[in-house]
Amino acid sequence: MADDRYSDHDVVEEMLQPFRDQFYLELPPDPRIIDPAQINALRERILSPYSYKWRGEDANFEIAEAIFGARRSGNRNNVIHQITDSMLRDERGHSTFSRFPGPEFKKFYYVTVAISTLPDYIHAEGPAVALLEKVFPGFGYDYEFRSEHQRLRLVGEDEVGPWIESDHQPKMLVAAVLELLERYPERAPQWRRL
Repeated sequence: MADDRYSDHDVVEEMLQPFRDQFYLELPPDPRIIDPAQINALRERILSPYSYKWRGEDANFEIAEAIFGARRSGNRNNVIHQITDSMLRDERGHSTFSRFPGPEFKKFYYVTVAISTLPDYIHAEGPAVALLEKVFPGFGYDYEFRSEHQRLRLVGEDEVGPWIESDHQPKMLVAAVLELLERYPERAPQWRRL
């Protein structure tokens, strides 16, 4: 058990290193880059009928890693990921418990890490819908179920995605998010949270 905590500590330290003791008036650029080739490979593997073992063991982690820059925790059910937060500080670096900036205190942002439970994106509808909302806020989806097939597509204000067919609604929703993310990686919000 001590080894797991130590390895988590090492991962946390590595993720915090570029941001340690740094405070910003505006959020710094998000260092997590979306790789369209990696996103494409994930989508194809999720929809492949031959990847059932991977979907049961590693798919959710690889999705969190590709989209949120998550790293494995010593506890297999958890992931470590960067997040941002804010605080009020004065010129001397002192903070206040007040939630409202004043003439003496200004709002500063900082980057930290969190350890979260790994969402089950491809097997549960709630985490799959939450993934859509975090990566493409404002998008919804159409879902059709017929005796011979079921399919799903993303629908935004000015865009309708292609139909994705598979055997499980959350899996189709994740595949549809990945399809749109592959085409438009720049649309993913900065500092998106797991």
